[in-house]
Amino acid sequence: MHIFRRRPRKPHPPTQDEVGGAGIADPPASSRPLDRPIRNLLRALATEVVDGALRARSEALGLDASGSVAAGLVGGEPGLSVQALAERLDRSHSATVRVVDRLEDAGLVERSRSRADARRATLSLTAAGRERLADGTRAADESIDVLLQDLTSGERVLLDRIMAKVAQRLPGDRTAGARVCRFCDPTGCGARGCPRERSD
Repeated sequence: MHIFRRRPRKPHPPTQDEVGGAGIADPPASSRPLDRPIRNLLRALATEVVDGALRARSEALGLDASGSVAAGLVGGEPGLSVQALAERLDRSHSATVRVVDRLEDAGLVERSRSRADARRATLSLTAAGRERLADGTRAADESIDVLLQDLTSGERVLLDRIMAKVAQRLPGDRTAGARVCRFCDPTGCGARGCPRERSD
């Protein structure tokens, strides 16, 4: 996407008002929709962040996209049932079983019987799975760092505040929150506005 290859303008330090949050505390501009170019830019950025991170993590794991996402979900919620994983992936039970079979064949995931219900299988990462997922998470992080490398420290503070505010609009129930957070690093969670944090 060519928009990411334009020569960046020389960054300028934000003013004290910008870093201090001026504009963020103003009343919502719900009566003024975003300009179309801003909407398009937001779509492009969201697409590149998700696609780039998923591609980097999948390559590091040696999996396709569905396997990479499933491994991340199991890593974030050890003991997840196949049915719960299917709900988070928004896939059928049979399709999810096939994904789990591939992960198990690769030595990344293992199934155990639930103590509460012997008929229900629970999923967890193997030691190799945890190690490979950590490698994949680092690769995904690096793909995002490349996009943000030209931001100043003040701009990063401002971005954090804006994202935390926007994230309050994300679904907050446990299943929807887990689906939204399926590309996240669960070991580094606790972000303000995180839908999974709100669902606990």
